[in-house]
Amino acid sequence: MPHLEGMTLSEDQTAALERKLYIKNTGHMSIGILGYLKGYKLMDQAARDPEIFQLVDAATRESAQAVMTKHGFPAEEIEKYRTDFLEQMKSPFLPDDIKRVIREPIRKLEREERLIGPAVLCYEQGRPPIALARIIRVAFNIINSDDPQSLDLQARLAAEGLESVIESVCGIPGKHSLNKLIRNSNS
Repeated sequence: MPHLEGMTLSEDQTAALERKLYIKNTGHMSIGILGYLKGYKLMDQAARDPEIFQLVDAATRESAQAVMTKHGFPAEEIEKYRTDFLEQMKSPFLPDDIKRVIREPIRKLEREERLIGPAVLCYEQGRPPIALARIIRVAFNIINSDDPQSLDLQARLAAEGLESVIESVCGIPGKHSLNKLIRNSNS
């Protein structure tokens, strides 16, 4: 295999993909959700907000711990991966529109996706995903009139209620402790 700058080879593609989805995509979506609700237009602006950064840092720590435990990544490697990503998000040289990041919330709140997947993994490992649950709860507050899925999600919430929507969209049964943790999280 020829050397290509920036290319990383992986013995376990599933682990590498889950690391990306549950750390980078989790952090990316989390910054987008929190930034949108605070009125930011660009991701780098939201990432530089100390309040947003603190909660995203906590959520990605939860995700990183879960991925590390599941796949056996070295702690130093996973922490560098996580912190490098968070620092990259602050760069104004790669502007990214928040509305683009938060679009299609129903798809992004599915069971194996960027927010629910690591939360379930944490829960299965015996660690309550407090920061992740809070961000997931906040995701249900997003009303983006430019996104049909956002409007559909709001209609479903109004018709069915949060517990039922967490079950139908996120795949977490209403009686499950994680469903309750998400519902009771501060939004």
